[in-house]
Amino acid sequence: MGMKATVGCMPFATSAFNTLKGATNHRYIFDYQGGAPSNYKTTTDSNYTYPKAGIYVVMQLGEKDGRATRSCATVTVQDTTPPVIRLQLCVNGLATLTLPSDPANKYDDYGIQWGDGNGEIINKQTRVVTHRYTDQLPKQVRVQGIHKYGKCGGSTVRTISAKQANEPPTLTKLAITDANTAELTIDNPSENGWLLYRQEATDPFASSGKTIRMSKETVKVLIDTNQITCFKLMPTDTCSAQIESNVLCVSYLKVTGEGALNRVSVAPYRYPSEALQRTVLKNNAPWWKANATEFSRDDTDPSCNNKTCYQLKVETEKGVVLSNVACLPPPPVLCNLLGNVFIPDAFTPNGDGFNDLLEIKGELSQGFKWLIYNQWGSIIFSSTDPKQGWNGQQNGQPAVSGAYFYRLDMLDKAKRTFSKRGSFLLIR
Repeated sequence: MGMKATVGCMPFATSAFNTLKGATNHRYIFDYQGGAPSNYKTTTDSNYTYPKAGIYVVMQLGEKDGRATRSCATVTVQDTTPPVIRLQLCVNGLATLTLPSDPANKYDDYGIQWGDGNGEIINKQTRVVTHRYTDQLPKQVRVQGIHKYGKCGGSTVRTISAKQANEPPTLTKLAITDANTAELTIDNPSENGWLLYRQEATDPFASSGKTIRMSKETVKVLIDTNQITCFKLMPTDTCSAQIESNVLCVSYLKVTGEGALNRVSVAPYRYPSEALQRTVLKNNAPWWKANATEFSRDDTDPSCNNKTCYQLKVETEKGVVLSNVACLPPPPVLCNLLGNVFIPDAFTPNGDGFNDLLEIKGELSQGFKWLIYNQWGSIIFSSTDPKQGWNGQQNGQPAVSGAYFYRLDMLDKAKRTFSKRGSFLLIR
């Protein structure tokens, strides 16, 4: 058996042909992996396209002079995944191209076109190469992966410019995720290396040891709720020695229940002049825009059905800071009025002067309405006077013994209606 081609890049199309004179009834297995050929599905089509990279065994089955024949060939399909590169351009025009250790970087050689008419080929042992530009115009750099056999591979194109080289990274967002952790979002258009620095309270900035290189990156940072921590990026080398990022500092919010209201307190921003706007969000919606001298506000309308959550959002010129999220359950004084109301589960209106009247006890508010129903759902007593009880009479006659049902409606301080339902026994 012969093959039209045995080495190429994916997707790789090839074809097999017979080289054994007199052989007939040819069938093919294009991905033979061992074992009995009868376990494989065969095809009479000698053409095949391999969609993925790998090393494949092709088996040809046939017959000659009444005897079965078989022969094999090996096909190598090369990967065309674009190379992974890091490209750094300094303000003096020196570009540094790095091929980091990555599964995509498995080529034997790499062809580099620097975008200014110059190019070169480097082998896989050369992981860092430099080139100096003589002007400030944007350049399109192309890196082509080259396999020793197959002469093909994927390519990566990146545009760089002197303007980009001078553009500092930006801390775009700093969000507290829990009591000890925050998440920092970074925009790094130059893709140069930057070192993350942190400042504890009023101490000087010190290196965290974390290096940022990707164009967009999100990193987790440790924080301490007992002090303010600030972050910024500074260059790792002299390439961008005069450039550094903006500064973002964590900010905290505190909420306490004060009777029928929630008291929301916010801490001043570490660098007040950089805080363009401070907004407290209530259940993810803007609720209070605090000016530079406001640090506390009372929420007199918390939810009586669900917990109420607050978060401080500080907007600076280049980034935003999101504080911790503080939540409180519904205020008991405001929302649980009916929880403080007691209705007996039985009474005995037999005229003995003891327990003859069914009365409501507890904290009764405005909007009071009390309804009593018999077993068939008919209203037999109603009142809007909290002091009026039921004497067990229906239409001037003693009501029969048994189970009865009630509904009690009241308004809370926010004019919302609360209902309480239940049952009791009339015993004679």
